[in-house]
Amino acid sequence: MASKSEDEFYLNINLTLYIHYTNIVCMEITWDPQKQKNLMLERGIDLEEIKGLIEHNDYLDILENAKKPGQYMIVLEYKSYVHIVPIIVGKEEVVLKTCYPSRKANKKYKEDKK
Repeated sequence: MASKSEDEFYLNINLTLYIHYTNIVCMEITWDPQKQKNLMLERGIDLEEIKGLIEHNDYLDILENAKKPGQYMIVLEYKSYVHIVPIIVGKEEVVLKTCYPSRKANKKYKEDKK
């Protein structure tokens, strides 16, 4: 019989795979309109473009956010640089919280491609 930590480990893997292959692609993707304006002004990031990348499965990874339980992070390449998109998965929608470039993720995922 598997230990509790093993069960939790496999539950987390199954949950992540479920979200990865089912929910994100099939659910409505939304965000705060004010956040969209701020991201365009401050970082030149268009959440509509990010939504398109996610809907076309054009992302590198989906990770659990260790700092915020119940939140995930989509790792994707946007404008030739790796960005992190924190998300919250609800019953009927995926909410994009923000989007930011990540040196750490860029190094990791760009080196993986080589």
